[in-house]
Amino acid sequence: MSQSSLGKKLQPAKKAWKRFARTVESKFHNLNLSKAIKVIKTSCSRLLSYCSIRFFHPFKKHSLTRPHYRRYHCNRDFYGHYYSNKNHVHNNFSAIYIDQLYSEEAAGSSTSSLQAKHFHAENNSRDKQVVDEQVLPRKEDKEKEKVLYSIEDAWREIVAKSPQLRPVDERADEFISNFRQEIKLQKEKSILEFEEMLARGQIGYALVPMIARGVMLGPDQPVILHLLDIPPAAEALNGVKMELVDAAFPLLKGVIATTDVVEACTGVNIAVMVGGFPRKEGMERKDVMSKNVSIYKSQASALEKHAAANCKVLVVANPANTNALILKEFAPSIPEKNITCMTRLDHNRALGQISERLNVQVSDVKNVIIWGNHSSTQCHDVNHATVKTSSGEEPVRELVKDDEWLNAEFITTVQQRGAAIIKARKLSSALSAASSACDHIRDWVLGTPEGTWVSMGVYSDGSYNVPSGLIYSFPVTCQNGEWKIVQELRIDEFSRKKLDLTADELSEEKALAYSCLS
Repeated sequence: MSQSSLGKKLQPAKKAWKRFARTVESKFHNLNLSKAIKVIKTSCSRLLSYCSIRFFHPFKKHSLTRPHYRRYHCNRDFYGHYYSNKNHVHNNFSAIYIDQLYSEEAAGSSTSSLQAKHFHAENNSRDKQVVDEQVLPRKEDKEKEKVLYSIEDAWREIVAKSPQLRPVDERADEFISNFRQEIKLQKEKSILEFEEMLARGQIGYALVPMIARGVMLGPDQPVILHLLDIPPAAEALNGVKMELVDAAFPLLKGVIATTDVVEACTGVNIAVMVGGFPRKEGMERKDVMSKNVSIYKSQASALEKHAAANCKVLVVANPANTNALILKEFAPSIPEKNITCMTRLDHNRALGQISERLNVQVSDVKNVIIWGNHSSTQCHDVNHATVKTSSGEEPVRELVKDDEWLNAEFITTVQQRGAAIIKARKLSSALSAASSACDHIRDWVLGTPEGTWVSMGVYSDGSYNVPSGLIYSFPVTCQNGEWKIVQELRIDEFSRKKLDLTADELSEEKALAYSCLS
């Protein structure tokens, strides 16, 4: 097809495209917008120009040889103008835009001459850069318009010129502020949950090898461990399982590591509950209680439906006494005597302080008592504690001979031992807590030595004028898998006040827990 016939066939398309391009550009031209929006206008103009050259640029002849031009390569533009270069073959052409060629200010014939001059100027001076004046902003535009560096700046400029948009802008700012606050709260919540998961994992990590070695149930009792954790800790839990397998414990007959509470509780005979949500700084007690209600509701239901018939439950996670009470409410078919909480850690801490004070073996000290709640209101009673000596068992008070220390510093040290450990190692008690859990279950299952009692948080039957229905720490003895509260111990006036104080605190926690249940 000849060049002229192709140009004629493209004329209707060129005219239609010109009308479309002028319409779009006029729309942008009439808008009184900031420079950030005018950039979009300029970009659209460039897009239209690009489409023009792509859709309507006729085919080029890149090589044309004539007898009197044999020595050089010659090219011709699509207007029939020949140009040559002795040193270089032109394979690239400068873009010629349809909207430039057919602008309203120029006539058809004058357009051709202008384009010819353009190409000759390019041929005579190759270093000269031809600049599209439509792309560059005008000098007066530079002076009138300020530079906007972001979308937010552009939006403020629009709102400033459009008062009707100001309420929308205010709502947008409020939404952004609330969104950022929500992200901050979620981050803080994630940190708290991670710290709690880390603390819980520390106790569990210390506990499972002790169980596998027979520390909890004796050196002749094979065990199958059921390990439960939250989904985010699934990978770490699987790592613990691999370590247990690698350790090749002779008594370990199997390991089930799961994030499914039903799978974890199926068929278990002993459940040690180390997971819970402790009270953090700035949190209300009711908020903590609500979180633990949701945790222990699902676990209690799974234990009731899927655990072994005579399953024994030990609650370690704080607030341990009230968590155990919540579990009892959601698992009514589990006997109340089978649900306990751990105060053995406080019991062992008291034994340790006395053994250090008297410079004796801790195994020679026995029968200290932890009364009440696993909190700062608990009562540490050494009035019935004894120490084994060469002359027989002697009362602790007679050997210490310092009632002021026993009634003040001793109690404070035991109460604040957990905080001191956190300050020293930047983590909560793990090894001592795991060891105390093993001691609690071992004495419960295998029995306490004759003449020795231990401290356990158990369901109150009204002994020592403690209200019934509380999970309260008492001195107990164990035999044949059953515990029994030691009766008829003398309570002095100092201890009586403390017993009543910790009972009042547990009654308040119980009322709070029941309000969360409802």
